Amino acid sequence: MNNASLKYLLSRSALYGLLARCFHPLENGGWKTIVNLSKEVPKEWKSHVHDLLEKGPPSTDDYMRTFGTAGVCHDCETAFLNSLPTGGALADVAGFYQAFSFPLASKKKNPPDHIGTQLEFLSFMFAKEAKALFAGDKEARKTCLSAREKFVKDHMSTWMPIFADGVAERTQNDFYTRAAALLVEALKEEDAK
Repeated sequence: MNNASLKYLLSRSALYGLLARCFHPLENGGWKTIVNLSKEVPKEWKSHVHDLLEKGPPSTDDYMRTFGTAGVCHDCETAFLNSLPTGGALADVAGFYQAFSFPLASKKKNPPDHIGTQLEFLSFMFAKEAKALFAGDKEARKTCLSAREKFVKDHMSTWMPIFADGVAERTQNDFYTRAAALLVEALKEEDAK
């Protein structure tokens, strides 16, 4: 087993887990979870994450003004499909979740294409790949990697940069603007691989 690869996979899982929680209301220990995950992100991301967290958590009101039902920013993939059928995208996302037994998909009140849910799935897939590496299961690791890359390409890279631009244009909340910018930078690394 390659310890450097294992550490990389787990730190990427922490990064996406942290980013996922940034796009949910920070209730019931959400901020504490973000702070704890910030200790596990890749070394090269620590200063960026520190900058994100330095002013403290946004309020639930900030979240609702930005992303809530009357918020200024859409936070679901299907809002960015430009008149393409949304049912197919939702079914495809749900299919990924089901195929990999993603445990959070059925417990969240957000739709499957919500940014936070998709980021949690990406975090989950990095952790699942790490588990396969630790177990020495090359086939499972290859399957996780392939599915993760396809999910990023088909469901994240297409709309999240537009989402981040919208957050920067429509909100005055520095936390969400920074989190969205970090997300885009993280996805660029995924796309480069």
